[in-house]
Amino acid sequence: MKKTLYFIRHGESRDEAEGWFSGHSDHPLTEQGQKQMHHIGFRFHVTPLDAIYVSPLERAHEAARIIGRYVLANIIVEGGLTDWNREGLLTGLTPEQAQRHYPEEVRKLAYYRSHALQGEKYEDFVRRVHQTFEKILASDEDRIMIVAHGRVIGTWLKEIHAISDDPQQIDHPAHALEMRVNRKLQPEILNSYVIQGV
Repeated sequence: MKKTLYFIRHGESRDEAEGWFSGHSDHPLTEQGQKQMHHIGFRFHVTPLDAIYVSPLERAHEAARIIGRYVLANIIVEGGLTDWNREGLLTGLTPEQAQRHYPEEVRKLAYYRSHALQGEKYEDFVRRVHQTFEKILASDEDRIMIVAHGRVIGTWLKEIHAISDDPQQIDHPAHALEMRVNRKLQPEILNSYVIQGV
């Protein structure tokens, strides 16, 4: 059975606007981020959906709740869609604070696949993402929206399907990506756009 996936990267969050390291922080969307999600919701208001899978972190869950006002679909919280906790103990700090208190941990983040102390190993993150998407694709739903984080979606595209050279290619607020997945679970990008100028 072919499936259609709609990936939505949550709108601008407070930690993003303030320049904090995010990791597993649980900050809500900014007013700008909320507006971005209303635009996404309106864009999808005539799109038939069977389910919306969402990360449990507030910035993504709030995005899904806003979109849910425009579309008729159950919202399913999926823990495996949680963002990569790359920042570990740096979470919630500004780059300046992190550099002052934990300069060695900041240096680790210069390498994309590395993580700070108390963070999640990249290999574990990729494995988690892979297992989570296998679970979602094995579900009975054919038209699925996934509201999550740029690193989660980008890593699935690059590391597992080699579609993109940049695992952060959709690491922009309110980025939407439409894909079709065939019977062999091979994805094909159909459409990609970013809500701008809100």
